[in-house]
Amino acid sequence: MAGQRGGATKTVIVYESMFGNTRALADAIAKGLGPENHTVAVPVAQAGLGLLEGAGLVVAGGPTHVHGMSRANTRKGAADVAGKPGRGLKIEPGAQGPGLRDWFALQRRDGIPAAAFDTRLKGPAMLTGRASKGIARLLRQHGFTLLTGPVSFLVTRDNRLRADEEERAQEWGRKLGPEAGAGAADRSIGPSCGTLASALPWPAGRSWMCAHEDDPRKVVAMKLITAVLQPGQFDEVVQAATDAGAHGLTATEARGFGRQYGYAEAPNVPSGRSAIVVPKLRVEILAPDETAEPVAAAIAKAMNTGRIGAGKIWVSAVESVLRVRTGERDLEAV
Repeated sequence: MAGQRGGATKTVIVYESMFGNTRALADAIAKGLGPENHTVAVPVAQAGLGLLEGAGLVVAGGPTHVHGMSRANTRKGAADVAGKPGRGLKIEPGAQGPGLRDWFALQRRDGIPAAAFDTRLKGPAMLTGRASKGIARLLRQHGFTLLTGPVSFLVTRDNRLRADEEERAQEWGRKLGPEAGAGAADRSIGPSCGTLASALPWPAGRSWMCAHEDDPRKVVAMKLITAVLQPGQFDEVVQAATDAGAHGLTATEARGFGRQYGYAEAPNVPSGRSAIVVPKLRVEILAPDETAEPVAAAIAKAMNTGRIGAGKIWVSAVESVLRVRTGERDLEAV
């Protein structure tokens, strides 16, 4: 079976690393994938044309430079930073050579399951940028099938991995392994979608939907997270959502009441009292299926004042999304 070696899935991790952070994460992901996966972690400068032959899972990752994937000039700039006195940074071998953009230009691997990660500063993704979003887009454009949404691991302002990020990368790798293996079997996805290629992962309990009837490999798994909250919690909710991986949100003013009829009192509001329509904010976030739960959980934590009227959150399936300016669809549009 393609992608299998003695019962183990061949996994290839291709990474771009300037100061060793992405390399350390690649090693941690490989460790998390475990012995049931035959895993190789290769810097992009050494990733030859035959590297992906027989692969059942491809993981690609790199640092965030100027809000996105690196370019030759940003890699040179990073090397210049490392050379400044007192920085204590050591440039990785081959770091100024070809990057992931160059590697992708040589690839076309229809249907192989894949995942994307990056390193970036802590903060709202709309401010720091996320290289993994661009990496995920290129994976899809070159025929790979995304197992999950892009994932970020955090570095400090002096370009060191933050505490526990390697452990988090190892845990992410542990979760990726079974999902890649799930792609080995054909699965039925309902009358409107037909039959998918056998390489497409279909983890149990996931709500996949076909996004393009003319190309059954292009599948979307997205959720809409809707939160109704107190206006004073908005800044905390924005920070929590972006830290958890949200790429954007829409906020509108709203008014309403719940089971307390707008009264910020203990339960058992006396009958006969008129409802109070309370000002609220309605926040909506589109997210890949894999990140919807952590984003919703982060929002809930930020919203929770411990008092009546803290708000509500609900999550619903999304059939399709279109970015009007570019024509990008579904996960590429989020």
